[in-house]
Amino acid sequence: MQRSLAAYTIEQKTMQPNNNKAAPPASQRTLLLQGMYPRAAQPLWESPRDDLIDLFYLDGGKTKNITKHLEFVRATLTNIWQRYPRCLVAGDDWSWGDGRHSGRFQALIQRLAAQYG
Repeated sequence: MQRSLAAYTIEQKTMQPNNNKAAPPASQRTLLLQGMYPRAAQPLWESPRDDLIDLFYLDGGKTKNITKHLEFVRATLTNIWQRYPRCLVAGDDWSWGDGRHSGRFQALIQRLAAQYG
């Protein structure tokens, strides 16, 4: 359902009457990659264009191993920003659950943003 809603929203935004920007419509510039990172993002890493990505949305998934999950988020953001330095990154589930570890995730993301931002 979420994938269908995202595709519909992208298409609607590009069909608005005042949308006469120079860039092609968002529906022609959007990739909805399905699967687990990093395998799902392989087409991006193989692309010869470094300006290909404006926004990367990472659904962080859910795991009970906080150390492993922190490393996953760190490695993912590092890979994205090394390849696409101007890319905005958004997402959810980077720190899920009861919130006891949210400070660790927030500190990691702020440190990486300062390093690559």
